[in-house]
Amino acid sequence: MWAPTGPETCTCDGAQAAKAAAAKARADKEAAEEEERRVQKERERIRKIIGESGVGARFRNRNFDRFQVEPINAHAFKIAKGYADNFKALQCDPQGQEKNGLLLTGPKGTGKTHLAAAIANQLMEHGVPVVFATMIDLLAKIKASFERSVSTREDDVMRLYKTTDLLIIDDIGKEQPTEWALSKIYQIINARYEDYKPVILTSNYTADELVQRMTPLSGDTHTAEATVDRILEMTYTVPLAGESWRQK
Repeated sequence: MWAPTGPETCTCDGAQAAKAAAAKARADKEAAEEEERRVQKERERIRKIIGESGVGARFRNRNFDRFQVEPINAHAFKIAKGYADNFKALQCDPQGQEKNGLLLTGPKGTGKTHLAAAIANQLMEHGVPVVFATMIDLLAKIKASFERSVSTREDDVMRLYKTTDLLIIDDIGKEQPTEWALSKIYQIINARYEDYKPVILTSNYTADELVQRMTPLSGDTHTAEATVDRILEMTYTVPLAGESWRQK
Protein backbone atom coordinates (compact mmCIF):
# COMPACT_ATOMS: atom_id res chain seq x y z
CA MET A 1 0.00 0.00 0.00
CA TRP A 2 1.24 3.47 -0.91
CA ALA A 3 0.75 6.58 1.21
CA PRO A 4 1.81 10.23 0.65
CA THR A 5 4.78 9.60 2.92
CA GLY A 6 5.85 6.46 1.04
CA PRO A 7 5.06 2.72 1.13
CA GLU A 8 3.39 1.29 4.24
CA THR A 9 4.01 -2.17 5.59
CA CYS A 10 1.22 -4.58 4.82
CA THR A 11 -0.53 -5.68 8.00
CA CYS A 12 -2.39 -8.67 6.56
CA ASP A 13 -1.95 -12.03 8.26
CA GLY A 14 0.11 -13.47 5.40
CA ALA A 15 2.56 -10.56 5.40
CA GLN A 16 2.96 -10.68 9.17
CA ALA A 17 3.58 -14.41 9.07
CA ALA A 18 6.20 -13.96 6.37
CA LYS A 19 7.86 -11.21 8.40
CA ALA A 20 7.95 -13.43 11.52
CA ALA A 21 9.34 -16.34 9.51
CA ALA A 22 12.10 -14.14 8.06
CA ALA A 23 13.00 -12.83 11.52
CA LYS A 24 13.15 -16.37 12.89
CA ALA A 25 15.35 -17.49 10.01
CA ARG A 26 17.76 -14.62 10.71
CA ALA A 27 17.80 -15.43 14.43
CA ASP A 28 18.39 -19.13 13.73
CA LYS A 29 21.24 -18.31 11.37
CA GLU A 30 22.84 -15.97 13.90
CA ALA A 31 22.47 -18.58 16.65
CA ALA A 32 24.03 -21.27 14.44
CA GLU A 33 26.94 -18.98 13.58
CA GLU A 34 27.45 -18.12 17.25
CA GLU A 35 27.41 -21.81 18.18
CA GLU A 36 29.98 -22.58 15.49
CA ARG A 37 32.26 -19.84 16.84
CA ARG A 38 31.85 -21.24 20.35
CA VAL A 39 32.62 -24.79 19.22
CA GLN A 40 35.69 -23.68 17.28
CA LYS A 41 36.96 -21.73 20.29
CA GLU A 42 36.42 -24.78 22.51
CA ARG A 43 38.30 -27.03 20.08
CA GLU A 44 41.22 -24.62 20.10
CA ARG A 45 41.18 -24.57 23.90
CA ILE A 46 41.26 -28.38 24.04
CA ARG A 47 44.07 -28.52 21.46
CA LYS A 48 46.12 -25.98 23.40
CA ILE A 49 45.77 -27.72 26.76
CA ILE A 50 45.75 -31.46 26.01
CA GLY A 51 46.14 -31.87 22.23
CA GLU A 52 43.54 -33.44 19.97
CA SER A 53 40.86 -34.32 22.54
CA GLY A 54 43.14 -36.72 24.40
CA VAL A 55 42.05 -39.80 22.45
CA GLY A 56 45.20 -41.90 22.03
CA ALA A 57 46.30 -43.35 18.72
CA ARG A 58 45.06 -46.83 19.68
CA PHE A 59 41.50 -45.57 20.06
CA ARG A 60 41.21 -43.00 17.27
CA ASN A 61 39.92 -45.65 14.87
CA ARG A 62 37.51 -47.26 17.32
CA ASN A 63 33.99 -46.86 16.01
CA PHE A 64 30.64 -48.62 16.30
CA ASP A 65 31.15 -50.54 13.06
CA ARG A 66 34.26 -52.20 14.49
CA PHE A 67 32.58 -53.20 17.75
CA GLN A 68 31.86 -56.92 17.85
CA VAL A 69 28.21 -57.09 18.85
CA GLU A 70 27.18 -60.27 20.64
CA PRO A 71 24.02 -61.13 22.61
CA ILE A 72 25.82 -60.44 25.88
CA ASN A 73 26.81 -56.87 24.93
CA ALA A 74 24.07 -55.94 22.43
CA HIS A 75 22.13 -53.86 24.97
CA ALA A 76 25.20 -51.85 25.96
CA PHE A 77 26.03 -51.28 22.29
CA LYS A 78 22.48 -50.05 21.60
CA ILE A 79 22.61 -47.57 24.49
CA ALA A 80 26.05 -46.24 23.52
CA LYS A 81 25.11 -45.86 19.83
CA GLY A 82 21.82 -44.21 20.71
CA TYR A 83 23.63 -41.82 23.03
CA ALA A 84 26.02 -40.76 20.27
CA ASP A 85 23.26 -40.47 17.65
CA ASN A 86 21.05 -38.33 19.91
CA PHE A 87 23.64 -36.42 21.92
CA LYS A 88 22.69 -32.91 20.84
CA ALA A 89 18.97 -33.54 21.25
CA LEU A 90 19.55 -35.00 24.71
CA GLN A 91 21.46 -31.90 25.83
CA CYS A 92 18.65 -29.63 24.64
CA ASP A 93 15.97 -31.59 26.50
CA PRO A 94 15.42 -30.05 29.99
CA GLN A 95 13.92 -33.31 31.24
CA GLY A 96 16.97 -35.26 30.08
CA GLN A 97 19.59 -33.07 31.73
CA GLU A 98 19.32 -34.67 35.17
CA LYS A 99 20.79 -37.93 33.82
CA ASN A 100 22.71 -37.09 30.68
CA GLY A 101 25.77 -39.32 30.99
CA LEU A 102 26.81 -42.97 31.06
CA LEU A 103 28.72 -45.17 33.48
CA LEU A 104 30.09 -48.19 31.61
CA THR A 105 31.03 -50.91 34.08
CA GLY A 106 32.30 -54.46 33.87
CA PRO A 107 35.40 -56.66 33.85
CA LYS A 108 38.48 -55.60 31.92
CA GLY A 109 38.52 -56.29 28.20
CA THR A 110 34.75 -56.34 27.67
CA GLY A 111 34.60 -53.30 25.38
CA LYS A 112 33.94 -50.40 27.75
CA THR A 113 36.72 -48.19 26.41
CA HIS A 114 35.89 -49.14 22.81
CA LEU A 115 32.31 -47.93 23.24
CA ALA A 116 33.42 -44.75 25.03
CA ALA A 117 35.95 -44.03 22.27
CA ALA A 118 33.34 -44.75 19.59
CA ILE A 119 31.05 -42.16 21.17
CA ALA A 120 33.91 -39.64 21.33
CA ASN A 121 35.00 -40.23 17.74
CA GLN A 122 31.48 -39.99 16.31
CA LEU A 123 30.70 -36.79 18.20
CA MET A 124 34.01 -35.18 17.25
CA GLU A 125 33.30 -35.98 13.60
CA HIS A 126 30.12 -33.94 14.01
CA GLY A 127 31.90 -31.01 15.62
CA VAL A 128 31.20 -31.68 19.30
CA PRO A 129 34.13 -30.73 21.58
CA VAL A 130 35.12 -33.81 23.61
CA VAL A 131 37.84 -34.45 26.17
CA PHE A 132 38.80 -38.13 26.56
CA ALA A 133 41.32 -39.20 29.22
CA THR A 134 42.07 -42.00 31.62
CA MET A 135 41.64 -40.95 35.23
CA ILE A 136 45.38 -41.34 35.72
CA ASP A 137 46.22 -39.15 32.70
CA LEU A 138 43.67 -36.56 33.76
CA LEU A 139 45.34 -36.20 37.15
CA ALA A 140 48.81 -36.24 35.56
CA LYS A 141 47.86 -33.32 33.33
CA ILE A 142 46.83 -31.33 36.39
CA LYS A 143 50.11 -32.17 38.13
CA ALA A 144 52.10 -31.21 35.03
CA SER A 145 50.59 -27.73 35.18
CA PHE A 146 52.54 -27.14 38.42
CA GLU A 147 55.86 -27.17 36.54
CA ARG A 148 57.38 -23.79 35.82
CA SER A 149 58.30 -24.79 32.28
CA VAL A 150 54.64 -25.40 31.38
CA SER A 151 52.60 -22.43 30.18
CA THR A 152 49.24 -24.02 30.97
CA ARG A 153 48.06 -23.26 34.50
CA GLU A 154 46.14 -25.59 36.79
CA ASP A 155 43.11 -23.30 36.56
CA ASP A 156 43.09 -23.68 32.77
CA VAL A 157 43.20 -27.48 32.96
CA MET A 158 40.55 -27.70 35.66
CA ARG A 159 38.27 -25.26 33.84
CA LEU A 160 38.53 -27.37 30.69
CA TYR A 161 37.62 -30.56 32.55
CA LYS A 162 34.73 -28.81 34.29
CA THR A 163 33.18 -27.07 31.28
CA THR A 164 33.92 -28.92 28.02
CA ASP A 165 30.82 -30.17 26.18
CA LEU A 166 31.53 -33.83 26.99
CA LEU A 167 34.12 -35.26 29.38
CA ILE A 168 34.95 -38.96 29.07
CA ILE A 169 36.96 -40.47 31.93
CA ASP A 170 38.32 -43.94 31.26
CA ASP A 171 39.24 -46.37 34.05
CA ILE A 172 38.05 -44.41 37.06
CA GLY A 173 39.14 -46.25 40.20
CA LYS A 174 42.60 -47.12 38.85
CA GLU A 175 44.20 -43.98 40.28
CA GLN A 176 46.06 -43.90 43.60
CA PRO A 177 43.52 -43.00 46.31
CA THR A 178 45.21 -39.92 47.75
CA GLU A 179 43.52 -36.94 49.40
CA TRP A 180 44.78 -34.69 46.60
CA ALA A 181 43.56 -36.95 43.78
CA LEU A 182 40.15 -37.41 45.38
CA SER A 183 39.72 -33.67 45.91
CA LYS A 184 40.43 -32.98 42.22
CA ILE A 185 38.07 -35.74 41.06
CA TYR A 186 35.33 -34.42 43.30
CA GLN A 187 35.83 -30.83 42.10
CA ILE A 188 35.50 -31.90 38.46
CA ILE A 189 32.51 -34.20 38.97
CA ASN A 190 30.70 -31.75 41.25
CA ALA A 191 31.19 -28.81 38.87
CA ARG A 192 29.76 -30.80 35.96
CA TYR A 193 26.95 -32.07 38.20
CA GLU A 194 25.94 -28.54 39.17
CA ASP A 195 26.05 -27.27 35.56
CA TYR A 196 24.30 -30.32 34.02
CA LYS A 197 27.41 -31.04 31.96
CA PRO A 198 27.46 -34.65 30.71
CA VAL A 199 30.15 -37.12 31.64
CA ILE A 200 30.87 -40.66 30.49
CA LEU A 201 32.93 -42.91 32.73
CA THR A 202 34.27 -46.44 32.39
CA SER A 203 35.26 -48.57 35.35
CA ASN A 204 36.06 -52.15 36.27
CA TYR A 205 34.34 -51.58 39.60
CA THR A 206 30.81 -51.45 40.97
CA ALA A 207 29.64 -48.31 42.79
CA ASP A 208 30.43 -49.77 46.21
CA GLU A 209 33.84 -50.93 45.00
CA LEU A 210 34.51 -47.47 43.58
CA VAL A 211 33.93 -45.89 46.96
CA GLN A 212 36.46 -48.30 48.47
CA ARG A 213 38.96 -47.73 45.64
CA MET A 214 38.70 -43.92 45.93
CA THR A 215 38.87 -43.72 49.73
CA PRO A 216 42.29 -42.37 50.83
CA LEU A 217 44.48 -44.06 53.43
CA SER A 218 42.95 -41.88 56.15
CA GLY A 219 39.85 -44.03 55.83
CA ASP A 220 37.48 -41.07 55.50
CA THR A 221 34.89 -42.21 52.97
CA HIS A 222 32.82 -38.99 52.92
CA THR A 223 34.27 -37.42 49.76
CA ALA A 224 34.48 -40.74 47.91
CA GLU A 225 30.84 -41.46 48.71
CA ALA A 226 29.78 -37.96 47.65
CA THR A 227 31.67 -38.31 44.37
CA VAL A 228 30.13 -41.67 43.53
CA ASP A 229 26.67 -40.43 44.54
CA ARG A 230 27.04 -37.53 42.07
CA ILE A 231 28.19 -39.92 39.35
CA LEU A 232 25.21 -42.22 39.87
CA GLU A 233 22.82 -39.26 39.84
CA MET A 234 24.32 -37.94 36.58
CA THR A 235 24.60 -41.20 34.63
CA TYR A 236 22.84 -44.33 33.51
CA THR A 237 24.78 -47.43 34.53
CA VAL A 238 25.50 -49.66 31.53
CA PRO A 239 26.96 -53.05 32.53
CA LEU A 240 29.13 -55.06 30.16
CA ALA A 241 30.04 -58.69 30.68
CA GLY A 242 31.64 -61.56 28.86
CA GLU A 243 35.07 -62.92 28.07
CA SER A 244 37.89 -60.42 27.67
CA TRP A 245 38.45 -59.52 24.01
CA ARG A 246 42.17 -59.18 24.75
CA GLN A 247 42.41 -62.83 25.69
CA LYS A 248 40.59 -64.20 22.64
